[in-house]
Amino acid sequence: SQTEASNQQGGLIDELYCQIWKQTTENPNPESVKKGWELMAILAGLCKPSDPLLEPLLDHLTAISRSADIVGLLAKYVVKTLT
Repeated sequence: SQTEASNQQGGLIDELYCQIWKQTTENPNPESVKKGWELMAILAGLCKPSDPLLEPLLDHLTAISRSADIVGLLAKYVVKTLT
């Protein structure tokens, strides 16, 4: 059914956000972190996470956005895009 397909798609979108969040947290490789944030920015431009994931994700993004480097700028962009 259409509702079932929509729920599956929402679950996949949330899974993408969670995997990118994981990649960009405590990753010792700065280039990998930067690429993860670039991917997060692209994803945010295409689709939003579900409501239950959005609040904790925004809390995380807001904390990261305080950084003055490229990662902070990307996090600010994602917050602006998702809100």
